[in-house]
Amino acid sequence: MNPEPVILAYTRDMMLTLRIEQVARLLGVRVLIISQVAQLLPALRHGPRLMLVDAGAPDSSDVKQAITLARQWTRDMPIVGFVPHVNESAREQVLAAGATEVWTRGRLLKNLPHLVSRNTAPPPSLPGCSDPPPPLLLEGLRLFNQGAYYRCHDALEEAWRAEDRPCRLLYQGILQLAIALHHIQKQNWQGADKMFARATGKLQRLPDTCQGIDVAYLRSQCHDLWQLLAELRAGERRHFPSECFPCISVESGS
Repeated sequence: MNPEPVILAYTRDMMLTLRIEQVARLLGVRVLIISQVAQLLPALRHGPRLMLVDAGAPDSSDVKQAITLARQWTRDMPIVGFVPHVNESAREQVLAAGATEVWTRGRLLKNLPHLVSRNTAPPPSLPGCSDPPPPLLLEGLRLFNQGAYYRCHDALEEAWRAEDRPCRLLYQGILQLAIALHHIQKQNWQGADKMFARATGKLQRLPDTCQGIDVAYLRSQCHDLWQLLAELRAGERRHFPSECFPCISVESGS
C-alpha cells in the first residue's frame, strides 16, 4: 500500500498549526507538527514532501539549524520558510540555511492549499517516462535483484549521466535505494538512513509508473524499509530482515 503523503511544519504557532492541519485534512495529507530541532530527524523518517518553517520564531538560531539539518538529509524536499512581514535580512539568512523559498505569513495562509497540493500529488507524467527502459536501466535492475547493490549503483549512475530529461530521477531514486540496502548489509545505519531519505525524495517526484517500473510500489517499499530501519535504530529490533529487500520488475510491453 502506498503511504499517504506527509508534510512537516516547524512552528509553535497554535493558530497556524490549526490552519495547516485543516488544509492537510481536506487534501488527504498527513501533517507532522514539530517545535524543536530534536524532533526533526524522527519526523524526516516519514518522508515528508514539503517542510514549512516558521522563520519568524523568537529563536532564529534553532530555525536555521532545523533548515540546515533537513537539507543535509533530503536534498529534494521543498522547504518554505515564512516570516511575519517582508524582511530582506531574515529572508537571506533563511535561504542561506537551505530553504527553497521564503514567504510572508499572509502569502502562506492565502496559498497554503495550492502549496500543499502542488507538492504532495505525484505528476501524471514526466518527459521520458513513457519510453521503454534503456539497456543501462535493465542492467542496473538485474544487478539490484541479484543483491549486487554497489555494481547496480555504477550502472544506474551511467544511465543517469546519459539522460537529461526528468525521467532520470527514476535512475537516481533506484540508485540511492540500492546504496541504502548496501549500507544495511554493511551495518552502516546512519548511511542507510540518509540514502532512504534521498531515494524517497526522488521517487516522490515521479508519476506512479515510469519506463515500465511501478514507482508507487517502490515508494511503498522504500517507506516500509525505512520504518524497519528506524525500529532497529530505536532498539525495537535485533537485526534487519534482509528477506524484506525488494525485487524490481518491468511491466511487460514496456
